[in-house]
Formats: sequence, structure tokens, C-alpha cells
Amino acid sequence: MATNKLKPAFCNHAKPGTHFDGGGLYLLVEKSGKKYWRMQCRVNGKRKLLGFGSYPEVTLANAREERRKAQELIKKGIDPIEHTRQQKVAQEAAERLQAKEEGNTFELIAKRLHASKEGKVTDEARDKMLRQLEIHVFPLVGHKRLAEIEGKELLELFRSIADKENHGRKMSYMAKRLCQWSAEVFDFANVEDNNFTLNPCRLIVNHLPSHDTQHAMRIKFQEIGKFIAALDHYPSYEITKAAIW
Repeated sequence: MATNKLKPAFCNHAKPGTHFDGGGLYLLVEKSGKKYWRMQCRVNGKRKLLGFGSYPEVTLANAREERRKAQELIKKGIDPIEHTRQQKVAQEAAERLQAKEEGNTFELIAKRLHASKEGKVTDEARDKMLRQLEIHVFPLVGHKRLAEIEGKELLELFRSIADKENHGRKMSYMAKRLCQWSAEVFDFANVEDNNFTLNPCRLIVNHLPSHDTQHAMRIKFQEIGKFIAALDHYPSYEITKAAIW
């Protein structure tokens, strides 16, 4: 089958439709004018559709090179889609390992923040911060470097926590506390001079649901007499009554 049928000039002005270059590669032009590279192929008897990006970001020459790479994999019985996925997974794992070695992951910085608070706040307060981050935040972004964490995913994370319930009440208060603690992690990274300036948590906290505070019931002025009389006759330990007084 003939290949390399298309020309760059044709690609620039191609009308909506499917325009084949050969070897399964074609330029898909939508009615909107957007153009995408696609490749039809069969891998171990199964039909596959590969995507090589959009035109002109991916040039005709680039698309043909991707076709060549895909064809080499197919000859070896390797699925190009699965191959790309495995490469991405391996790259992400390598980046996470590098970040961990450099000490710039959210989790490692948070633990150094926890250590830095010793003697400045109570152990109970700093341990609570670390524990709640371990439960709610580390599983999703703890392995990432701060520069890789997007404000959008943090907003979604804290909002999802706010929607959860604990003992029948929304966890909006915990969501805000986690956001504030996370903001401290970003601030601490700045102190350590990790080339980081943006702190998305400082803005996100303003867009989280308000906490539904339940205040203790108050006694109206006109009810004080009845309360005192009831307290005098209340069958309780004297120390309890004294404490109420």
C-alpha cells in the first residue's frame, strides 16, 4: 500500500473529512476546523485506533515518525497503546522516586513541618495535624512534588472531604483545617527555599463550604429565676451543682 500521500500544503488547507496518508495514518478534519492525527491498525488480530495529537502542533513528518514507531511495535506483537501506557507509568514512578530522594514531596515536607513545630505548639496539636494529613491528603497528593500539585485537584479534594459526614455532621470544619495545614506545608517549602512561590491553599480556603456551627443553648433573662430554683432542687452531687454555679 502506498504511503506518504499527503503534503504539508494540503494539510494546512484540508477540508472536513478523513484524509489518508497510507499505512493506516490519516488526518481527521472536523467541521470546526480542528485537525487530528489518527492511525488504524491491527494488533494480534484486534483492531486498534491510535491518536498522535493535533495538527499543526504535530507536523506531518512527526505523525509519520509515530506511524513508523507503531509499526515496529506491532511487528513485535506489542500493542502501541499499552506500550505508551506502560511508559507513562514508568516515567511517573521514576519522577516520584526522584522527588522522594530530593525530599520535595508534599508528604516529606509536611513531616519536616511537623518536626519544626516541636516546642512551638503542643505535641497533641502537631500530631493531630500530621495524622489528619496522613488520612485525608497524603493518599492523593503526598507522593507529588509541590510544583505538580494543581489548585483544581486540591479544591476537589477538600470539597469532597467537606461533603463527608462524621457522626451525622458534614466535615466542612475538617476540610478547612486540612486546607490551612496544607497551606502551612506550602509556606514551609518557601522557607526552605524550594523555588516555590504559589500557595493555592490560601485562595482555596475561601471557596470551601462554611462550617455549620452549633452554639450551646442560652438561658433567657426571664428564665434565670426558674433555672436557679430548678438547680436548688436538682437531685445531684453538690460538687456538680457547685460547678454549674
